[in-house]
This record gives sequence, structure tokens and C-alpha cells, in this order.
Amino acid sequence: MFTAGAKALEAAAAHQPFALVADTFEPHEPWTPPRSYIALYGDAKYRGAEPCMGRYARVSEWLSGERAGPVLDRMHHLYAAEITMTDRWLGVLVARLRELGLESNTVIALVADHGYLLGDYGWTGKISSMLHPPLIHVPFILVDPARRKAGQASAYLAQSHDLGPTLLAMAGVGRLRGMDGVDLSPLLGGAKPSTRSLAYGGYSNWLYARTDRWAFVSENRGRGRRLYDLARDPGEGHNLARRHPRVIDELYGEVVRRAGGRPPIYRS
Repeated sequence: MFTAGAKALEAAAAHQPFALVADTFEPHEPWTPPRSYIALYGDAKYRGAEPCMGRYARVSEWLSGERAGPVLDRMHHLYAAEITMTDRWLGVLVARLRELGLESNTVIALVADHGYLLGDYGWTGKISSMLHPPLIHVPFILVDPARRKAGQASAYLAQSHDLGPTLLAMAGVGRLRGMDGVDLSPLLGGAKPSTRSLAYGGYSNWLYARTDRWAFVSENRGRGRRLYDLARDPGEGHNLARRHPRVIDELYGEVVRRAGGRPPIYRS
């Protein structure tokens, strides 16, 4: 994918302005990178079965107590190796961009869709009810050709639908009708984008809402509600739902309002 993207840049350089999307499936499972990448993290002499396809289940449902540690460790190694391999080939694309002299007038954005639970909260896989940072907090890297704020991070509650308005604004193109994301480019100049007090999303029949203070998770119709105080419990391990029913009602109500109604229950 990145080799093809690097080749496409040659045509793009001759037909500016351009927009190029390189969509790679990695580091999605199965994790089967070359052994040279795995050796960077795990035992280079390991020759056993590889847990390259973890189950979408509780760890205790498919791994005994004595097996869980070694298997999860190996899954971490494979996942890290897959990310490193992806990063290496992303470098091929970026290097070609620089070779073609496009670095000074091209915005680069890197974004992912979701994470993966590698034993976090007692689960492996992509679990719809476990909408915690290991699954929902994904990379969002924005490279400004003028190098404004290079290497710095922002605590703004950005979401993936902000990507379109941000890139259009940086390219000098007006926002399209129907886009309700936030233009994040003011952050590069030290200004503040539009105020966002809450970020929300969902997967299958579960949703989440997050503020600077609270993390909320529930089933789409409001069952199974969980609430975490991020100031006192950044690891999101203590459910305070019974103590703060009003906070839960406010967060759930805000998600319903922004979604245009109560999210449906999807049938398998």
C-alpha cells in the first residue's frame, strides 16, 4: 500500500493541488510480520504457535491462569512488531514526499480507527462494551508544512469527523454542507477551536461519552451504565454509576441529543 502510495505521489507532484489517501489494513490482526520485526520485542528463538489472532472474549474464557501471562506477552510482542513494520513502510511514503519536494506545501494527517484490548480490563479483542482508552483513544497526528506546534500535543477532545473540516481549512477549501466536525487548525496557531465539552461515539450496541472529568459507557438504550471519575480514577476501574445518577442522565441525554435520537439496537 505505501509503495503504491509513494508511486502515486510522482503523478500527484505533477498535478498539484492533490489529495492522497493511503489506507492500510495494518496493524489489524492477524499479526504476521517478518520475524526480524518480532525479534525486536520478543524472544528471537521462539518457535511455538503464534497467538496472531486473539479471541474476542474474556481472557479467562480462553486462557488458563498459567497460560495467560505468556500468551498475552507474546500478543503484545506481535502487535508491537506489526506496528513497527507499518511505521517502517509509512516512512517510505513520507521519504518519497520529501524527495519530490512536497514537504513544504503538503499537510500530512495520520489517523486510526480503533485500538485492541490485549488483556486490558480482562479482555482481548475489540469488545463493544469495553469502550475505554485502549480501544477508543486512537492516534491523530497532524503535520503542518510550516511546522507550527511541531512535536506538541493537545488535550482538546478531538474526534475523527474533525479530520475533514481541518484538512479542508488548511487547504483553503470551504467546509461542505453536512459536515459537523470541528476545524482543529486554529490549534496550530495557538488559538482555540470551537468549544467541545464532550466527545462521544459507539460500537455496535454500546456508546460512550467523555469529558475532561467523566468517562461514561452504556448500552445504547441506557442499560449497563458505568461512570468513572477521571480525576481520581484515570485507569477507569471503579464504577460510580450509583453515586452520580444525575451525571449519568446528563451525559446520556447529551449523546441522544447530538445523535438525533436514542441509538438503535442492532440485531446480529
